[in-house]
Amino acid sequence: MWEQSEIAMRLVEVVSTLLGILLLLVGPLMWTVHRILRPVDRAARERNLPFRFSLGDFLCLFWVVQLPLAIVYQIKDDVPGDETHQFYWILTAAVWAVAPLAWFTVARALSKAGVSAGLHRMIFLGVVLPTVYYGLFPFIGMSIAVSVGLSEHGLQYFLENKFMSSLWFVLGGSLIACGFYSPWMIRRAGDAASDETRS
Repeated sequence: MWEQSEIAMRLVEVVSTLLGILLLLVGPLMWTVHRILRPVDRAARERNLPFRFSLGDFLCLFWVVQLPLAIVYQIKDDVPGDETHQFYWILTAAVWAVAPLAWFTVARALSKAGVSAGLHRMIFLGVVLPTVYYGLFPFIGMSIAVSVGLSEHGLQYFLENKFMSSLWFVLGGSLIACGFYSPWMIRRAGDAASDETRS
């Protein structure tokens, strides 16, 4: 009888851990898609305005490429060896392939959605885009690490890993802020477009 209850408790513990990890994986991903990317995509399909670039867009392109390249460059300097050198060049090529494609896709969607105000475009391309594309998956990984650390060490885990904990809080807060900014920006663009059509 005692063994069966112990097995049941272990099973509940394993299932709850798996559900928690699944929630940590899917939750931020669903938040990002639903609150940040979908409003822009939906507005782009509905409004379907002409595609334009601005000078600020190209400035953001340099930022979007340079940010991950700086991190990749740190990897090359921190860890010596031939395998690291090859990994550095693979990551560099991936950044040059993915970052401009992400920038082009988002800039096009913003144009089609009617986000023509330079400040909103620069905030979205310079802050929201890097937060989503470069911060989401590290945040998910850190969320799993933080949950495991908290279950093993309690709140002491935050004190033992101050840098990672701070980065986790910053990324989480940034993703939440981006989730509120994106729908607000689209509403503002829609209001500006309707004001122009009235006048």
